[in-house]
Amino acid sequence: MFLASNGDGRLTAPLWLRAVTGFCVITGICLIHAFLPRLGIHLGNFLGSFKVIILMIVVCAGFAVLANPDGVLDSGVPSGNYRHFDGVWNATTVETPPEVRSMIACGGDANNAPVALAQVIFAYTGWENANYVLSEVKNPTKTLKWSAPIAVSLVSILYILANIAYFAALTKQDMIQGTANAVAVTFFQRMKVADSFSNIAVPVFIGLSALGNVFAASFAFSRAKQELAKEGVLPWSKFFASDWPRQAPSGGLFLHWIFTSLWVLALGRSESGYTFLNTFATYSRTLINIFLGVGLLYLQHHPSSTWKEERTSFHVKWPFTLAWTIFNCYLAVAMFVPNCAISGFGLNNYFAIPVTGICVLIGGALYWVGFAKVLPLFGYAVETQREYLADGSQVVRYIHITRHHQTLSRPSVEN
Repeated sequence: MFLASNGDGRLTAPLWLRAVTGFCVITGICLIHAFLPRLGIHLGNFLGSFKVIILMIVVCAGFAVLANPDGVLDSGVPSGNYRHFDGVWNATTVETPPEVRSMIACGGDANNAPVALAQVIFAYTGWENANYVLSEVKNPTKTLKWSAPIAVSLVSILYILANIAYFAALTKQDMIQGTANAVAVTFFQRMKVADSFSNIAVPVFIGLSALGNVFAASFAFSRAKQELAKEGVLPWSKFFASDWPRQAPSGGLFLHWIFTSLWVLALGRSESGYTFLNTFATYSRTLINIFLGVGLLYLQHHPSSTWKEERTSFHVKWPFTLAWTIFNCYLAVAMFVPNCAISGFGLNNYFAIPVTGICVLIGGALYWVGFAKVLPLFGYAVETQREYLADGSQVVRYIHITRHHQTLSRPSVEN
């Protein structure tokens, strides 16, 4: 909205104001999901559909430029990116900001490819969100089997065509010197359309697109947090597993709101903080994906495992799982290649993000080893006990009992 309301000064909006705006947005979204859950779901669906429509408009505009550049572009001079190929494009051949030149001079474009790849992967994140809310879906196995490939394929095609459209209408300088939002605005500014559309309507469309993503992600992540609470993994699990008062994941939403608000307010101190967070989240997810891939391969091929039959009738073929695991292994290792892209986040060491992600993963592993393996060595055993919430869902509690108590009679405990 700053792009639409602040004119040429839109890129200089103070960081604290952006942070406060983000805090208000996430607060409003969590309140809607908690107290008006059906409205929140409908708004998320509407904004998601609206994003697809905007992508299709960009794609159609790009084809119009390729077909008749003089009749579509306001300047009448096409970018020429598709007229000929004069060798690999190096950003040093055009006027670039100092930070871009220093990044390239630090070791070449190829060294920065892993960080760029992490950013591309982040653009596609969200395809897995449907798995978190399958309890909201009718006939989830059949629906997911068809909807997931269609959705991922459609978005992939639209993203590729949108990039082709950008290259058709914009010059290399436009794409290097502008942010993602500024590039989209510049794209429509090149068209023979009213200034009110390119300067006001397009930024509003971008804001609504981002709002749709936050609506969908907030609901999906809150469901995931609620399920973690029901399994007793989180402290005060009964509170965070609650769906009071409107049969929505209100406890998970509250937890999601706490951490998201802290991140949003903290990122108000740094211009590059959001990009850093995206890359860090993508790398941390990559590490988890490796374990998931290895676990799926083990469960599907271990002779004594009946997991496939017991858990679900829908599972991926092993060649896809293997390819997915290998790709994640590549990204996990490639992030340790010396690069200069990390320095753009205000960090001095290129390995800061991968090392931090690995440390977080190790911390989680140590937590599990501590209460599941170490405590029993000191006379404690960990067992589970299930409680039932008002809606009939189950909450798991982990209880510690001494070896002495194990030999005594006690109430039956579900394992």
